[in-house]
Amino acid sequence: RLVGFSLSVREGSGVYVPVLGPPPELGETAHTLMDRDRALAAVRRLFSEPSVLVVTHNGKFDYSILKAHGVFDSLPGKRPACRLSDTMLAAWLLDPDWSSYSLESLAASQLGLRTVSYDEVVPKGSTFADVPIPLASSYAAEDADLTLRLYGLFAPRLAEAGLEGLYEGLELPLVPILADMELAGIRLEKEALSAFSEELTGEIATVEKEIHGLAGKEFNVASPKQLQEILFVDRKLTPGKKTKTGYSTDNSVLENLASEDVLPGKILDYRALAKLKSTYVDALPALADSEGRVHTSFVQTGTATGRLSSRDPNLQNIPVRDDNGRRIRSAFRAGKGF
Repeated sequence: RLVGFSLSVREGSGVYVPVLGPPPELGETAHTLMDRDRALAAVRRLFSEPSVLVVTHNGKFDYSILKAHGVFDSLPGKRPACRLSDTMLAAWLLDPDWSSYSLESLAASQLGLRTVSYDEVVPKGSTFADVPIPLASSYAAEDADLTLRLYGLFAPRLAEAGLEGLYEGLELPLVPILADMELAGIRLEKEALSAFSEELTGEIATVEKEIHGLAGKEFNVASPKQLQEILFVDRKLTPGKKTKTGYSTDNSVLENLASEDVLPGKILDYRALAKLKSTYVDALPALADSEGRVHTSFVQTGTATGRLSSRDPNLQNIPVRDDNGRRIRSAFRAGKGF
């Protein structure tokens, strides 16, 4: 739901236009909410005027929300006609190794300003629609003001660094393309993964039985404490690094121990199958929408090299070098006719 929007046309100032909000608190002056359709029509005017420059921070998010509300439907190519700028992309181009490109972080590092954080404004379990209008106004207007200030700082720096061509010719035009890809989603054949999940359940049970046979007793293979006892007490293997709870049983330790004993190798097989099942085979179908499409986020600012990263879910770290990974990847299929 669209809760409201904020704008700044002059550094040091900003406005918030609420579309949704809670009723006024006792003793507080009643606030007028703007009609949603009227608000969207006003926003559409901004994006339809070629002479207007609209500066955003993480504009892909704004674009997705506005597109979902039909703001661009009547515009040529269903895309903004105005000039666009994005301070998050500008910051990334200027220094692709910064730890964070959030508005809060950039305000602190570039402007020396401490901002009001989202968590300070929105209580846990609430949404921005629940925030009293005066508090929502100060938070949202500050966001718009900070974005404009950062634009004033970054625009000349991009020119000095000779990055304007890359910024305007490649990075900015990519924003709506990535947003449209995210909104479309990637089709997943749930049935294929459901069948694979059953197979993996059987394989995991078989490996677990082999582990118990080698150990000479049943134990919880997923328990580091029980594993410590089997490996270092019962089988007297050479312990590696020590942790607070005893000797480590992480994968690097098990890989070293595999040359001493067959059991650590089997435990690694068990872990690989269990991770494959829980992280991908069972998790991905649960993230798909009613049409079986998974909507990841493509992050432009996620790497220093310029390639995209994928988040929530990360579709780039599905294993590719073995048959199991290829089975998962084969469940992603283009729709009919594509």
